[in-house]
Amino acid sequence: MKNFYNSLAEKDRRRYAGIEATKLGRGGISYICTIFECDYSGVSRGQKELTSKLDKNDKRQRVE
Repeated sequence: MKNFYNSLAEKDRRRYAGIEATKLGRGGISYICTIFECDYSGVSRGQKELTSKLDKNDKRQRVE
C-alpha cells in the first residue's frame, strides 16, 4: 500500500490518502498520516478535492 502511494504524483497521493482515510472513518486521517508519513492537511485537502467538482478539468501535472 505504501509502495503504491509513493509511486503516485502529488495530487494523486493526496486523493488516495483521502480515500483511504474516509474509508476508515473517525481517526482515519491521523492513522493514514502515520502509515504514509504525510501531513494531516494534505490528506484533508485530498478529501475536499474528491468531494468538490472544481478540479475535473485540471489536466496539468507536475513533473518530478
